[in-house]
Amino acid sequence: MDDVINRIKIWANVKGLSPADLAKNLQMNRSSVLHMMSGRNKPSLQFIVNISRYDKDLDLRSLLTGSSQPIFLEDLTQTPTSIKASDTAIPDVKETLGASARMIVLKKDGTYESYLKEE
Repeated sequence: MDDVINRIKIWANVKGLSPADLAKNLQMNRSSVLHMMSGRNKPSLQFIVNISRYDKDLDLRSLLTGSSQPIFLEDLTQTPTSIKASDTAIPDVKETLGASARMIVLKKDGTYESYLKEE
């Protein structure tokens, strides 16, 4: 978790934001942000959501995981790799499940339910 905090500190420094400025811009309690930036508290989900709303160019995946991708979208210099047809191919349900059938219901909140019908 310290790595995430360090990446947040780097992001704030690049943006020229002190912890107090960050708290004000994110509309959060100043002491909460100060405690998080000092390492006393872990960043809350609300803090991460507020950062993403504040800076639309921020790559949250890089911020949270430290992946090799740049933290800021504006710094991207590589062209995206192409997607192979085999990567997106959907297997035949009958081939995968035999005589069974599966129905997946996607919900608006990003969750899903899966139903399996056996014959």
